[in-house]
Amino acid sequence: MIATNSHRSYLDITKTVTDESGVAAVSGELFEFRVTMTIPGTIDNYATEKYIYAAVYDENGTAVNHLTDIEKTEGFWVPSEIAARDGFSVSYFQRYDTTQRIIVSGETFTMRIRPGWNVRFVNLPNGTEYSIEEVNIPDGYNFVQAEVTGTRWIANMVDGEDKGHSEDMTGLPANSSGDNSDTDITGTIDYANARYKAEYTNRTVTLPVKILKTQQDTHTPLPGAEFALYTKSGYESEPKIASRTGLVSGADGIIDLEKLALGEYYLVETKAPAGYNMLSTPVIIRVSASEVT
Repeated sequence: MIATNSHRSYLDITKTVTDESGVAAVSGELFEFRVTMTIPGTIDNYATEKYIYAAVYDENGTAVNHLTDIEKTEGFWVPSEIAARDGFSVSYFQRYDTTQRIIVSGETFTMRIRPGWNVRFVNLPNGTEYSIEEVNIPDGYNFVQAEVTGTRWIANMVDGEDKGHSEDMTGLPANSSGDNSDTDITGTIDYANARYKAEYTNRTVTLPVKILKTQQDTHTPLPGAEFALYTKSGYESEPKIASRTGLVSGADGIIDLEKLALGEYYLVETKAPAGYNMLSTPVIIRVSASEVT
């Protein structure tokens, strides 16, 4: 007889913004969510297995260690056994109440994330109920859909070795109302050792943006200058978080930023052509529904 313990599950919440044709777009906005996690039963002790933890990843998959856009959160600690078990070498934050230093089961909290970011809730036991709602959607953005997908591990122990396989889960929650006032999804963690992902998609107006880089004296096109593009919130963060890097002016001096969603952006020169000095201040780009300034 073999007794096998299963891992708890995790749930990702991600935000995607697309242009009018459904292609992913850079956006300078923050998007707000109300989230409730309800653990089955009662929390009768403060052992680590009763906690829920979360990690925040940016659009490059890098752990975000500052929480200026996540409300009611503090701390960056997770038991080493949980981090090692789940294979994550990132900084976790644990949500606290004022006295118990645990996530409060059933209490709704608010968080704001950028497009492309991912908030991962880990250590979720079977029967955990979740409720997610996008609220206060910025002007110019329309809710398209929210969809939960996931995979679970089917164990198959052979001579003490797990030779199991992963399997896609079906029948998970979805909302395709297209209505900014109807964005909520609710569901339950039904399986152990499973990976759930709730992806929210908004659509917005985008405009193509090209910048001409010139020599200061002659105003002729200057190729070979390298830039990074930041959203307003990414530029004001500490440390700064670039949306795009390695943008280089071509032979015609043009830096093609492609399509940008509504908002304010900062274009920062990171490397000047040989014999030239870098710009000392960023180029500020403002995209409205009808023009780029």
